[in-house]
Amino acid sequence: MHANVKGGEIVAYVWGKRDLKAAKRLREKLIKLGVSFGCICRG
Repeated sequence: MHANVKGGEIVAYVWGKRDLKAAKRLREKLIKLGVSFGCICRG
C-alpha cells in the first residue's frame, strides 16, 4: 500500500495474513482523512 499525505509519504508493505488487519486499519484511517492511494499488493 502506498499513499501520499500532504507532502509526506506513508509506505506500508503487507506480508502475509498476519499484517492484513493492520493494513486494513491503516487503509480505513487514510480513507477517513480523505487520502487517495494506489494499490494494495500482497506477497
